[in-house]
Amino acid sequence: MLRLQGVLLFLIVPVAFWLLLAQPYEPRAALVLGALLLVGLRFLAAPFVRRTHAVKGIWTGGEIAPGCGYRVVTDGREWTFNSFNDPLRDKAAALFTFAQKLAWPLRLAFVGPVAYFVAAEFARVAGVEGAPPHATNVLVLKGVLAVAALGTFVGYRFVQPGPHHAKDPVRFPFGIHNVYLLGLRWTLAVLLVVGLWWTVDVARALAAR
Repeated sequence: MLRLQGVLLFLIVPVAFWLLLAQPYEPRAALVLGALLLVGLRFLAAPFVRRTHAVKGIWTGGEIAPGCGYRVVTDGREWTFNSFNDPLRDKAAALFTFAQKLAWPLRLAFVGPVAYFVAAEFARVAGVEGAPPHATNVLVLKGVLAVAALGTFVGYRFVQPGPHHAKDPVRFPFGIHNVYLLGLRWTLAVLLVVGLWWTVDVARALAAR
């Protein structure tokens, strides 16, 4: 049930991106709703994270008894996230440590293209002279996010994880719900699939031009 609840909450993310990219009805309304869903997910997921973090495996997303803990500071507080065993805790620690080391580049790579897209699309639908066309905005969003997703999927594997017994906990530069709802393993799988999919989309679009 914990895994199912996490998946249902996570589904807000693809719905939000569908609204932003496809704009299936009045563009302004679709953009506003998509942006609100992305921002609001933090608040929708917060009670779930607080209620379940002690018994939900941070790597697998499945239910476990509290065991191999790893301390993380995010969302304004310190958390202890659990894993089934030491090897899985080390994998989670490597990803958290990777995110801490590259905090600002990752923030720019993941948040920047979304902010650009929403601003550029609002300018376009408002009729601002010189605003980029929709196709260009989509290419920027997909291209940058694809590089960020694939870079994260590969890059964290080359980071020495911070030890679980360190004096200071690792600091995660995003809302924890971004990786908690599915678990780190499945979040990385999503990054790989979306990264490859959007890389192909961008390559095809550029070739067509």
